Amino acid sequence: KDAGPLARRLGLGRVLVFDYSSTATFDVDSFELKPGVLSTLTDQARLLGTAFAGVDVHVCGHTDSSGSESHNLELSLQRAQAVASFLGQGGVHAGRLKVLGLASEFPVADNATPEGKALNRRTELVLPK
Repeated sequence: KDAGPLARRLGLGRVLVFDYSSTATFDVDSFELKPGVLSTLTDQARLLGTAFAGVDVHVCGHTDSSGSESHNLELSLQRAQAVASFLGQGGVHAGRLKVLGLASEFPVADNATPEGKALNRRTELVLPK
């Protein structure tokens, strides 16, 4: 099967995506990690250190469609950096973490609703498969 749009954007054939949009989103115009996501990211750091040891991890930040493209690009990068920093503190070697801000390029929900926008304010961990 052909690679999806995100895999193509990252230059990868196939990927495994850890998407936390249903449980771990960001407040509007914020890159601060919410307390509710910290245990999930702690578990993820442990998994990356065991089952996926040595595999590069693309930490992709996303925004909803509100705001300018340049603002959303910076904000999405800050979100990805916040997650990468937390994973690094959890033992994932920084050299494995490829941080990328994707602004609103890859929505998972409709940006026309508040609920959809909330789901789009997220990060994903993408691993080559």
